[in-house]
Amino acid sequence: MWRTYPTVSAILGLLLLPRCSSAQGPGGAVVTRDVERAVRAYAAGYDASDGAAMARFLDSTGVATLAEDGLLLRGWSAIRAHFDSVAENARLYGDMRLQVTAIDVTSLGPDYAVAVVICRRIMKPSEWPCVITAVLRRTSRGWRAVTMHQSTVPTVE
Repeated sequence: MWRTYPTVSAILGLLLLPRCSSAQGPGGAVVTRDVERAVRAYAAGYDASDGAAMARFLDSTGVATLAEDGLLLRGWSAIRAHFDSVAENARLYGDMRLQVTAIDVTSLGPDYAVAVVICRRIMKPSEWPCVITAVLRRTSRGWRAVTMHQSTVPTVE
């Protein structure tokens, strides 16, 4: 009897695996493209020191969260105020850039996705490697992050 289980498991795996791996279907490429566009729009807002454009990346209808280098913010208003202060610092102290080097999107179905972004935060003369991880939800206004985490790797001087 115990020999039957591996055989049945192997057969079911061969039958079901193609269905699971194609669960994204033809829309998977569209999800990836649209999420990548949302991430690049966030980076463009960062580059322009535009707190409103950065905040548009997050879902304003639910309880969005942002975890960033030891800071935890809940709610779109708090996150928007934080992005506005980041943008103001950039305007006061110099040019800030977010150089996106890679975006990896994993679809969690037609309406949810995870994006892992490898990037560099640049504020001349310094640069820091960083990673952004976001869980996004499809809304009537496009893909918006429900939760977002940003980590910057400090450089040793």
